[in-house]
Amino acid sequence: MSVKTVPRIIIIGGPELVRVSVARFVDAQPNLVVQGSFASVADLRRRMARLTGEGPLIAVLDVDASGRQQTIEEFKGLGLECRIVLLCEKLDDEIVACARAHAVNGVLLKSYSLADVRAALDHILTGHVVMPAGWHDAAAPVALSPRLRQVLELIAEGQSNEEIAERLGLSPNTVKFYVRDLYQRLGVRNRIEASQRRERLLGAAS
Repeated sequence: MSVKTVPRIIIIGGPELVRVSVARFVDAQPNLVVQGSFASVADLRRRMARLTGEGPLIAVLDVDASGRQQTIEEFKGLGLECRIVLLCEKLDDEIVACARAHAVNGVLLKSYSLADVRAALDHILTGHVVMPAGWHDAAAPVALSPRLRQVLELIAEGQSNEEIAERLGLSPNTVKFYVRDLYQRLGVRNRIEASQRRERLLGAAS
């Protein structure tokens, strides 16, 4: 792997001691590099020129302080093409809500072992979403209309948007609207994750 394509990590927010510890751990790993540790999103905005290179970028946001939602929204407003990971002490309903609303790529707990963190970062870099065990249980139940449930069932059957439109007597554009709404409500980003989320919903209901 060339230097330019090494996955890059940036760490934003939280106590300096935590940022330094995470940075030292990441820098000690093969094929990972820390591109910067920033006290806040505003600090990152001032020093954006430091983000050079062509490797995939993962932003680790410490969200244990207040204003989590605002911090994530401010970061996304920078328009960086990157994967977003939330770092926190424990999982709670607010963290779950933020993760779902912004379709983040993962949530890491500060209690994780170094091996767990490395494994999670590797998994995220392959395009997967990594969440702590029980994260779906921590969230409030997802309310879906009968129509959204129909769309979800057909997605789980492997139907395309055009096939769903034909089955339900809707236009393809209307189906696209329903699919986007469904993804947002379920906190997922694609059909595979939506199907997996359906299985968890059915399991919780049984």
